[in-house]
Amino acid sequence: DPVLSNARAAEFEAAYFARSSLSQTDVISRVGSAIADSFFCEFPALAAPAGGSTPAILAVLGSGHNAADALAFLAFLAQKAPLNISLLLPPPETLRPATAQMLELLRSLCAVKIFSQISQLPHARYDILLEGLSGMSYRPPMRPAMAERIELLNRLPARIKISIDLPAGLSDAPQGGAPVFRPDITYATAIAKDALFELANRPTVGRVRYIDVGFFEGGAPQSQKFVVNPSVLDAIKKPRPSNTDKRSYGRLLVVSGSQTYAGAALLNAKAAIRAGAGFVYACAPMGCKPAFCAAEPSAIWLETSPDDMGAHALENFSGLNAAAQNADAILVGSGLTASREALALAAELLKANPDLPAVIDADAIRPEVLSALPARSAPAIITPHEGEFRRLAKDVSDYSLAKCAQNYKCLIVLKSNITRICGGEGLIYSPAGSPALARAGSGDILCALIAALIANKNLLASIAEDSDTPNDTALKAAALACHWHGKAAEAAAALHTETALASSDLPNFLSTPLLK
Repeated sequence: DPVLSNARAAEFEAAYFARSSLSQTDVISRVGSAIADSFFCEFPALAAPAGGSTPAILAVLGSGHNAADALAFLAFLAQKAPLNISLLLPPPETLRPATAQMLELLRSLCAVKIFSQISQLPHARYDILLEGLSGMSYRPPMRPAMAERIELLNRLPARIKISIDLPAGLSDAPQGGAPVFRPDITYATAIAKDALFELANRPTVGRVRYIDVGFFEGGAPQSQKFVVNPSVLDAIKKPRPSNTDKRSYGRLLVVSGSQTYAGAALLNAKAAIRAGAGFVYACAPMGCKPAFCAAEPSAIWLETSPDDMGAHALENFSGLNAAAQNADAILVGSGLTASREALALAAELLKANPDLPAVIDADAIRPEVLSALPARSAPAIITPHEGEFRRLAKDVSDYSLAKCAQNYKCLIVLKSNITRICGGEGLIYSPAGSPALARAGSGDILCALIAALIANKNLLASIAEDSDTPNDTALKAAALACHWHGKAAEAAAALHTETALASSDLPNFLSTPLLK
């Protein structure tokens, strides 16, 4: 879905309601329900704590539709679990009709304490601080009363802080020193706004969750920036055709791991198998094959001879190249090390198989390997984190991302708290996931998901449109994989917490987003 400036979003929203049979209250109810579902799935221990305790919530709200969205969220959350709610609200006569309606709905569902002045608020510890002051309607300069409320929210401790649509004080215009609310999570409602994805705003917006309510089902405005719609997973939720077998879902060759980082190859294989690949041929560093066969017997393990650094030696080229001749895609790089022989092996495999779609990860993301890409005809996707990307560019700006994609004729999945996917023109943002992914091995799972999907010709045919090039279809597969990976991480963290979790747990949660 397109990412728009505040002005373009307001223009599109006005045109939408002018032609839609839905009222603003209908859409606000959809927004509130979707936020409540998302919050309850991701933070069950906050929404409904164990032991029967009731979460204490303070919502600091304005009078407009942003406040109505926040109240609708609380109303739907109150239907799922008991809540102890305090509201800091403007005078009742100033509330927009939809806001007043949502307030009455909330009051019909649970007890609500309403305050009009900060000085009236009781001294209490809150589990949830919710901000719904302005959203995209904010225009500088900031009124003193709003600044006071933002500073209160930033100062008060809470287990989690939430913003609806846009953090208060954030806009497309320069901030001019005014305070900006700093939530832990922002629910981007109906239309995702540009300001959420600006690199300079990373410390401000927290994690971003896009709440789609169907605004673009009848057509979307032109944009060069997009956010992954959660419906992307529909492509892999469908039943498989009955007249297929394992050959129908792709052969993936995985050239990764080393004696130093042997686990990378195992994580690649586990994730690729759970992503639906029909065959996974994966390298096993010498001495690891028996353990790998026991840990993942569904993979076909190819034992390789090591160089003097314990990496895959160049002498393995002949055998691996023979395997590549029968593959539908190749993944290289995870845990490969910076061994000259291993990097040369990766580069030679890419050169020798120009028609084979490729995913390049981690140690293989270096100019000496990627120099093979411009001469290739098949799509190539590189999956760096920001440190690895700086081997290729001076910074991680959108400009450098697009320029690098053009120079190497590849697609780039630049992993971060909001992952950016770029094919040289335009950007796709994937905000799914959480800091639970900030651990070694999580990237090995993502690149394997992408590789398994681009090896799966059945899937590629189902997501391709008539006008798509192979690169366009590969870009869609990468976006699907990023969202899938992120939602699996959210599901794993909801059960294990974001701390007590291992990357090896993640493949077991790939099914969770597909069951919803």
